[in-house]
Amino acid sequence: MSISIPSLDDFTYQAPKNPIPGVSYVGRKKIKLSNVDTDNQLNKKARVDGVVNNHVNALKESFAGGIDTSAPLPVVEQGELENHLSVDFFHRSKAFEELGITEYVFDVYEFADEFSKISFQLYMNDHKPAGAAKPADIIAAAVELIENPECELTRKESVIKKWVNSVAKHKHSSTRGSIVKKICQQTKTRRAVITYSKKDLNKFYNSWLPDRTKGGMIDMVRDMYGYDVTTKYEGTKAIGAIKKLKESGGKKSYFVLHTDSPEKNKDIPIMRRDMINAFQNAEESLKYFVKWYNKHKCMPWEIVGFLPQIDGENEKKLIPVDKI
Repeated sequence: MSISIPSLDDFTYQAPKNPIPGVSYVGRKKIKLSNVDTDNQLNKKARVDGVVNNHVNALKESFAGGIDTSAPLPVVEQGELENHLSVDFFHRSKAFEELGITEYVFDVYEFADEFSKISFQLYMNDHKPAGAAKPADIIAAAVELIENPECELTRKESVIKKWVNSVAKHKHSSTRGSIVKKICQQTKTRRAVITYSKKDLNKFYNSWLPDRTKGGMIDMVRDMYGYDVTTKYEGTKAIGAIKKLKESGGKKSYFVLHTDSPEKNKDIPIMRRDMINAFQNAEESLKYFVKWYNKHKCMPWEIVGFLPQIDGENEKKLIPVDKI
């Protein structure tokens, strides 16, 4: 199969000039693949699984269908004379080899040190296609970098968080938070703020609250129901406790609270006070409800009907409750 390689000027992708500290864009040029060192050891810190055949095959199929000149170009590090080191080219190099491509257009960069190079590799792998960097790739790279005393990535949560945000900015914030958490755990980095996943909660209860329950389970010692409550679920848990009160014939409940991650203008103490206020508002609302019900002898709401959702129903009218 013969694949026509577009000229240098045909590629419209705008390469990031200085995306990561210590990374400098040199320029764009056509390079023979024989002059690019593609030793997989150069990529081992940014890719836990190395070169994956499924991704190589997907790339081959994509290139065989035509070259997208707006897509990111492979990246090499400026080397001696005509020689270059592969930075973001490992999967494509194997695909090119199997397709018989011997020359291609590259973006060339210079790197201040290994930290900047690995950070850049993860940055370039932060995309939607099949070859996107996995959380495990970022975690593994961070753990190894932190072990190097000369690396600027250190055992400090704020430094780790800033780095993760720079190399994985397209990942969901909760995914980035999970990555930071696992890096801190694996490198024994003390965290400024701890949040609790379901697994973390189970571990805490098993270790430090073995006589307490959560999730609306009965506490046989206290003859009460136990709940763990996180931010924004105060009202939901309060209603759950009221349902348990009815179902059990009068058993009370208790709550153990924990907040989400701090928000931009709210630290943990403020968020804790907000949770207490939310429960107090729920209590005042319930007290008012009881007073209102005793006066009016009815519920303070009515069900108007259902929106039409089934084929054949009148799309312009609500479905009356008595038709259900």
